[in-house]
Amino acid sequence: MKDTLLIELHHAPLLFYFDLIKQYPNLLLEIQEEFPKQTLRNRTYILTANKIQMLSVPVMKENKAKSKDIKIDYSQTWLRDHTRAITSAYKHAPYFDYCFPYYEEIYNKRHTFLLDLNLEILQLSLRILKLRVNVDITEFYVRENTNNAIHNARSLHQNMAPDDPNTFLQAYTQLFGSKFISNLSIFDYIFNNGL
Repeated sequence: MKDTLLIELHHAPLLFYFDLIKQYPNLLLEIQEEFPKQTLRNRTYILTANKIQMLSVPVMKENKAKSKDIKIDYSQTWLRDHTRAITSAYKHAPYFDYCFPYYEEIYNKRHTFLLDLNLEILQLSLRILKLRVNVDITEFYVRENTNNAIHNARSLHQNMAPDDPNTFLQAYTQLFGSKFISNLSIFDYIFNNGL
């Protein structure tokens, strides 16, 4: 039986990510891969009053850099833009005032590496959701599954967007729209549902 999920580390992961995580007692995050552009490693999606909005953390990518070595680009106004967008979208959500300050504190640390920002957001989200999962990171790139104890979900749905028909998430109350959007950032679920 496979008891470890091997997956890449996303930024404020979409709900399918947590749907996968909750099925395994152990999580192994792939950080030794060559960083791929335009993926969920530095993106997430939130629901605003008018649309689904993508939030992207700008990075300074060197050619063939590993995910663990990717630095955040603070020359752009993304941090202010993220905070404003999240606040505007969720300030009236039932658990926003309780949970957002913890995420805001993480953002305000101004991490040098995307890995550190993403890992801290993931760990906080797991605590809020009360998901008991052992989290570890790869020490070398895992090329293939040589161990039957590992379920390799690396690059699985790496570009999945909200409302993808391949997700099977249970509906919950959202602030905007009459149609449930099933695969948004963990922020959407936590700010609307809390613990």
